[in-house]
Amino acid sequence: MNENNSLKLQDYIKPFIFGTVSGTVLILILFALFAVAITKFSISAGILSLLVVIAGGLGAFVAGYIASRIIGRKGLVIGLVSGVIFVIILAISSLASAGSFGGGQSLTKFIVILAAAALGGVLGVNSKKSHR
Repeated sequence: MNENNSLKLQDYIKPFIFGTVSGTVLILILFALFAVAITKFSISAGILSLLVVIAGGLGAFVAGYIASRIIGRKGLVIGLVSGVIFVIILAISSLASAGSFGGGQSLTKFIVILAAAALGGVLGVNSKKSHR
């Protein structure tokens, strides 16, 4: 492969970090909004669980989108790797705070996060680049 067309490992690290941090910030913002909603309204545990899955999916989508947009190719693979990174981070944080990774919904969360990150990766690569 041509040296100019190949990407080295270090070319992937910053986009993955930037995408993951961006997705995590989005989740934190959504959780803050959910906390406000919970204090104002009566929200059942089932709806709260659904909101957590949605927030995880949106955060993973953003992570995959941003990472693949920066890298500029292999959107599905970049999105899936972003999703795996996201699942690992969420699993560690869930284990640290609650002692488990989501109970019965862990498989659902895993699938939603991977699918959303993969979709974000594909859309990130295929979105139009702005010309400066």
